[in-house]
Amino acid sequence: MHYLTQTTIPITAFDLSKLIDVPLSTTYRNLSTLTNFRLVDYIVDRSGVYRWFLLTAGRANYCRCCNQEYNVGY
Repeated sequence: MHYLTQTTIPITAFDLSKLIDVPLSTTYRNLSTLTNFRLVDYIVDRSGVYRWFLLTAGRANYCRCCNQEYNVGY
């Protein structure tokens, strides 16, 4: 979760696994678990790639690059 707090844009599980030097399957499994606890979530871009981001309580969750709001329902 540390790397998700440091980035300003959603990051792919592949890029995150390279940063923390953990296998991709482990990274994806951990991100999926954190999604169940509503700590992180993901968007799917046009090419079908999941991009993960940290959910922040008390403020809007949006992409700082394109200003797209992620999850209006949360």
